[in-house]
Amino acid sequence: DLLLVSGTNLLRTLGKTFTSSPADSIQDLREAKVIMTQNIRSLDRLFSDSMVPMILEYKFISERNENSDFTITVNSLKRYFKDSINWDMSGAGLVWNMLYHKDRYPYYFLSLDPYKMPLQEDAHDSYEQSKSRLCIQSLAFQDIDKFSPHCLGSILRTPYTTDQSSYYLSASYNRLLLDYINEKSGPGLPHRTNRARICALRDYHRRNTAHYLQVLQ
Repeated sequence: DLLLVSGTNLLRTLGKTFTSSPADSIQDLREAKVIMTQNIRSLDRLFSDSMVPMILEYKFISERNENSDFTITVNSLKRYFKDSINWDMSGAGLVWNMLYHKDRYPYYFLSLDPYKMPLQEDAHDSYEQSKSRLCIQSLAFQDIDKFSPHCLGSILRTPYTTDQSSYYLSASYNRLLLDYINEKSGPGLPHRTNRARICALRDYHRRNTAHYLQVLQ
């Protein structure tokens, strides 16, 4: 009986899918876009602040700097005071960032680990490329300004480095950010700007997958 009922519901659902009017399809697409935008905003609120120290630590390692808890704490305090003062000279920014953006400024006064093993960049630039991947992902978030000072110059390189298409296959943070700024301030459509930055990492993988399939032929 359960199989019969399920089969009937499946046929009914498939029938609606293939016989829906264009108006229903367009409305479904609009609702899907609304849900997608809300999901991105939720991810932004949950994870964007915690991504900043991750990017900075990868940057420390890739630039052969010390990544001890003490160094990270000192850097967090410098950024905390600088960002707070730039936001509001009255000092309200200090309270605001402490209450609502504390994940952006990690500190290890109570949990300082003097025996933390220092990490080093390897021959494949793994930390630098991990930082670049996070920077490209950060373009999907609303507040790009908190990432751009740490991400400028980042390039998520394609594995096809000897190919003539390596420039096109790679993802340059500077290029994507400049395109976003130009299209945002120009007469272009806003949805083009949003799609390019939100889907930057997906487009990178698609370009490289398409190139890989061409190489196989």
